[in-house]
Amino acid sequence: MYLGTLLIFTASLVLCNEAAEGNILVQFDFVEPLSWNGPVRHTFKKVIANYTNQYCLLNFSACSMDTHKNFSADNVQIEAGYPQLYDISTLVSFYVQLPQSTANHLPRDILAEIVQDRRIEIQTSLKAVSHKTHLIAFRISHVNSVYLLPPYDETLNKIMIPITLIILLSLALFIATCEIKRSLLKKAELKEIERRLIKEKAVNVEEKQDNVTIFQATSDNQEISA
Repeated sequence: MYLGTLLIFTASLVLCNEAAEGNILVQFDFVEPLSWNGPVRHTFKKVIANYTNQYCLLNFSACSMDTHKNFSADNVQIEAGYPQLYDISTLVSFYVQLPQSTANHLPRDILAEIVQDRRIEIQTSLKAVSHKTHLIAFRISHVNSVYLLPPYDETLNKIMIPITLIILLSLALFIATCEIKRSLLKKAELKEIERRLIKEKAVNVEEKQDNVTIFQATSDNQEISA
């Protein structure tokens, strides 16, 4: 399957190079070409133009521009014959014309970089307008035959962070409760030891007093006998 994808990408890139300089080929997973209706195409062109503007505003020389000019959806051109169906995915070849210069195009590597960096936002926008229910519909998995690792999903963090906090707080409360019980038990033991010492001391004093009394009685008896 991977070899087939690579061959399709390679063949498509050759055909696209004949049609437009600066085009890239993107694979959108879990979506069929029929889903690329008017609203989806318009949204796609709009978001690509928007993110191209953001990139070229700070890197206009890398975008082959002397000064920054605004890109519009009309500057984004989808190649004839696309989207194409591939397995459960759709291939889309497109390029971006430079503003006020239909003969020149945004460099291919720059366009590929923009799509790779903004693939999550592009997917989200296309999925929203298409009303696709599949969790990863319109996921961008390849750009110019380069496989992109699935983006990190922060949804798990949003679930796990509160759970982790609850567990940590519960653990902290449990430890604090144990420490309090341990402290109270230690205080009780110290009090018991202190009580025993006081009792033993009292017993010792009493025994000493008894011994003194007995000693005095014995002495008195001896004196009387004498």
